[in-house]
Amino acid sequence: MAFMRSPVRSRLAPPKFYKVILSMKKITRFQKYKFVALLTIFFFLLFSFWLNYNINIAILLTLLCWSLYILCIPAFHGKFLLGTPYQMITGKKLLYPEVYLWFTALLLNIFTYFTIRWIYLKALSTHLLLRIISTPWPYWLIILFCAIGTFYKFFVGAPNFYSKKYLHYTVRTLLVCVGFFIFLYLSYKELVILINIRA
Repeated sequence: MAFMRSPVRSRLAPPKFYKVILSMKKITRFQKYKFVALLTIFFFLLFSFWLNYNINIAILLTLLCWSLYILCIPAFHGKFLLGTPYQMITGKKLLYPEVYLWFTALLLNIFTYFTIRWIYLKALSTHLLLRIISTPWPYWLIILFCAIGTFYKFFVGAPNFYSKKYLHYTVRTLLVCVGFFIFLYLSYKELVILINIRA
């Protein structure tokens, strides 16, 4: 009697961890290196704050520094901070990770600003973030250009963006450069004042 292969066996899905391994191969080295670099900076900040404060304050200060990076540096942060680990764990791509990161950073700062505002004064970077949040003109220009640079693809629409991708990549790059220049210029002026106050 010939051996008959079960028809059910061939239809069984491969184990889930195979999908995770395959999705990790699709992630570029640059994405992995940048994710590891950002994760290293995150834990370095956490440890440095922990040396001076208790763990609760250290975690909140680290998250506020992270929100400064999200809200004030115009770039596609979500792909590296949230999209890459999500793809590594689940094997699926996360749609619009920037939206999740932005609203999380906004909610964190709204809660902190109206409940425990004094914690911003514990570090120079968070003090700078407090000045940006509490001074609409001209510091909200930083947040505005960061939002435009981060969500540019959503503003023009994905089909339109990819149909004229060279034009839109050029425009977005110019917006990112202008936003980054405004952030550096205004931050430099404010940091000089803050350093003189602390000295």
